[in-house]
Amino acid sequence: FPVTVPEKTGKQSFTVTVKASNANGTMEENYTTYIGVKQSVAKSKEIKRYSAPHSNTHEIPADALAITDLTSRVQGLKGPEDLSASGRIGWCDDGLLLEFTVRDDYHVEPSPAEAEVWRGDGIQFIVGVYYPEQGRMGYANCMLTEIGGKPHVHVFNRPETASLIKLDVEHDGDKTIYKALIQRALWPAGLSQGTKLPFTFTANEADEDGYRGWMQWTPGLCGGYDPTAFGEVLLK
Repeated sequence: FPVTVPEKTGKQSFTVTVKASNANGTMEENYTTYIGVKQSVAKSKEIKRYSAPHSNTHEIPADALAITDLTSRVQGLKGPEDLSASGRIGWCDDGLLLEFTVRDDYHVEPSPAEAEVWRGDGIQFIVGVYYPEQGRMGYANCMLTEIGGKPHVHVFNRPETASLIKLDVEHDGDKTIYKALIQRALWPAGLSQGTKLPFTFTANEADEDGYRGWMQWTPGLCGGYDPTAFGEVLLK
């Protein structure tokens, strides 16, 4: 059906609900499309291509793009020793390489329940996934953390794709380092030079008194979901 885009800056949206039923029950999925005029991307970074990593590691090269310009949304933040974070990102034939380093004076594992997993210490990130057959951009909303001392990945809107994200977690004093490979199978159209991916991330913070907030690269993920506020990465 036709959709008219108003000639003004601002976000519009519509949601299509698809239902499929058989003898085993009914499956329902909602697709939200955002339309409108967007003046600019909040933040944009170019990321390098590298040789594929060895099969048993997700190491990212030392010269990979570093993202350090995060904004705090943490209640009562005392300074970088309380919480600080940075990210590094690159890509290869195997997929997208991510590394996040979080300095935190008190590490709290979250509950494994989907409704609670974001309320502990960990990295939450959004990455765009284009679906060519549907002609739309979707978003994988992912959580990297530890549960029971083991790496844990959760994809909120598509849990079945969590197996496509390989995660290692290391500890060095008060630092936690999350190293991830998002396999290229996540993207139906694949990855290639010149591809632009909507992207942002947060370092979620909790202590003995519970959830305290987050540090963010751009708005749009925590504190109000808004894809028009995401940044982007350009594959070079």
